[in-house]
Amino acid sequence: MNLPTPLKQLWSGWMAVSHAIGVVMSSIILTILWVLVFGAYAIFLKIPSLFAKKTTPATFWWDVSGEVSDFQHQF
Repeated sequence: MNLPTPLKQLWSGWMAVSHAIGVVMSSIILTILWVLVFGAYAIFLKIPSLFAKKTTPATFWWDVSGEVSDFQHQF
C-alpha cells in the first residue's frame, strides 16, 4: 500500500489499538464460553446423581470366610 506518511502512522496506530481490542475481546468471549460450556456440562452430569439411590457400600472391604490354606495357591 502506498500511503503518505501521516496515513501510514494512523494505520499502524489503528492496527495496534485493534489488536489490543481483539486480545481483550477474545479473552472475555473465550472465558464466558468456557464457563458456560463446562458449567452446563458439569450440571448435566451432576443432575442424574442427585436423583440416584445411593447403593454403594460405605467401604469396599469384603469379609472373607475360609481357611488360610485356601489362599495358598491363588493363581
